[in-house]
Amino acid sequence: MKMHWTSVLVLLAGLALLAPLAGGSVPLTAAQALVEGPFKPASSPNPTGEGMIECKESSKQCVGINDQGLYPDSALPLHWKCWGQTCFSDRLRSVAVVSVTDGWAVGEGGNILHWNGSAWTVVTSPTSNDLHSVTMLSAADGWTVGKGGTILHWNGSTWMVESSPPINDLNSVAMVSATDGWAVGDVGDILRWDGSDWTEEPSPTSDDLHSVAMVSSTDGWATGDSGTILHWDGSAWTVEPSPITNDLFSVAMLSSTDGWAVGAGGMILHWDGSAWTVESSPTSEMLLSVAMVSSTDGWAVGHEGTVLKWDGSAWTAAASPPVNILHSVAMVSSTEGWAVGERGIILHWDGEAWTGKIKPTSNTLSSVAMVSATDGWAVGQEGTILHWDGNTWTPVASPTTNNLRSVAMVSAADGWAVGYEGTMLRWDGGNWTMQTSPTDTDLYAVDLLSATDGWAVGDGETLHWDGSDWTSVWSPVPWDIYAVDMVAANDVWAVGQWSPDGTILHWDGSDWSQVTCPSFDEDLFAVDMLSATDGWAVGDAFLRWSNGTWAVESSPASRWFYDLAMVSSTDGWAVGNDPSFGRNILHWNGSEWTVATSPTTNGLYSVAMVSSTDGWAVGYAGSILRYEPYDYHTYLPLLFKQRASQ
Repeated sequence: MKMHWTSVLVLLAGLALLAPLAGGSVPLTAAQALVEGPFKPASSPNPTGEGMIECKESSKQCVGINDQGLYPDSALPLHWKCWGQTCFSDRLRSVAVVSVTDGWAVGEGGNILHWNGSAWTVVTSPTSNDLHSVTMLSAADGWTVGKGGTILHWNGSTWMVESSPPINDLNSVAMVSATDGWAVGDVGDILRWDGSDWTEEPSPTSDDLHSVAMVSSTDGWATGDSGTILHWDGSAWTVEPSPITNDLFSVAMLSSTDGWAVGAGGMILHWDGSAWTVESSPTSEMLLSVAMVSSTDGWAVGHEGTVLKWDGSAWTAAASPPVNILHSVAMVSSTEGWAVGERGIILHWDGEAWTGKIKPTSNTLSSVAMVSATDGWAVGQEGTILHWDGNTWTPVASPTTNNLRSVAMVSAADGWAVGYEGTMLRWDGGNWTMQTSPTDTDLYAVDLLSATDGWAVGDGETLHWDGSDWTSVWSPVPWDIYAVDMVAANDVWAVGQWSPDGTILHWDGSDWSQVTCPSFDEDLFAVDMLSATDGWAVGDAFLRWSNGTWAVESSPASRWFYDLAMVSSTDGWAVGNDPSFGRNILHWNGSEWTVATSPTTNGLYSVAMVSSTDGWAVGYAGSILRYEPYDYHTYLPLLFKQRASQ
């Protein structure tokens, strides 16, 4: 069965590379190279001397063409790559859906994402202004509005900037038809679309307007600050009586006699055709969006990941993944809907549950630990726990909402995670459970040598695990200790907060002692020891342990590297968030630290390597990166593009 290598063949067709066959004079060209699959060689070079490329899935190697002709099997290059869309971290403010295979989301920095029925992808945007609202009339007709009066129109193939009168930020847009639409914004601004132009309309308020919804060309509603409610009757916008003074952020209308509005303090209002009245709400969290499927089916979302469901009788809290703020919800049907929010989170409703679609969490991940290539864990903000099974990262039930700072695994059935307020969790192969902790101070790191020997460190704390209990052990420093690494039961290192003498601690099997530190006034956030005689510590500086002393090593980064993973004395990685150069991944090659290409500018807080060719890094807003060989579809076009330019 042939694979889809059209893009490679097209590139090859324009190369006209000539190279002599080893030991022969017949030219070997790549102009019509054959690539057959799944990763099987062509039967032979054809009589005209055309070459071939053979890629083997089992060994992840390719035979290709270089200046000397065919070169032997060589492994594909390695690189750091965002796992899925986890590196997308910009705020999404609004979502609109045409069908189960066509949806749009917009947000911070002019970002526009499209849903094609199988995946969300970032599409070209003509603006860098924040976009606050999107609405779709059809697959070929849509609008989005935002900061500074930005207005974009979708014509079925491209988003294009539309002219608008000088205006403040626009917060919401709603269309009745291709020739009739409205947008509202700050200071009571109201614009109308007549099919040709957007023009400013008289407004009866100077309060910020956050949402607009139209029932027909003669019936529409807008809501805003201080409980403001406006009504359109076909001739003018007028202020309507409001039962509250809370800010109202969203309004949705099913008909002229059935509508809903939500806002600050968990406020929910209902329109029955005569008056807006306050409805019972199960939350006091700010509600930012409401969407109705029918009079007996609706949803509202807001702060702290709040999701509420309307069943025709009452609003009740619904289960959802741990997220921060959800800004918008849109429904196709009772079994199909979407919600979007902070840090690029996108949730999908399938009629049974809300689940993360482009990434398993938008919470920041603080630590990652791998048991094997098919078994790993990541923990982070608000008690987030993710598991890797060799195919995907999935959220796992957590017994805490405290921030988790570190995870360490002894085996597939035994592991620990620690975090704020002395939180200690244990994995028994089936569940994570809360464990008794001897402290209520924040814990920053944990490391296990075996099921009966481990250490946890934190805010002036060093705790020891003996297989039965965690006990507090005297520490020579009273301030923050950020990391710990065990070489042996009598050889343990810990590093931490800056002090006049530096914070590098060593455990010799009996006591912790403060070790002489190079003269520098910087924090150290991580330590990783290859052996009793070779190790590294990183933070706002890079230090190496060798010949019984710690010494400062040069690096291309200035500060804020939070973790490192050493594979060998000639292969290691450090990750962080250097604010000076935006560098967040460095590589050690045995001689020097060099900047590695990163697929994201997000801060990275932890790295773990399974081998020299397989590793993971995690960080801000649920970012997950994998270190792996290029896939063939990506690398071969890249390879031939490079050769074509030479």
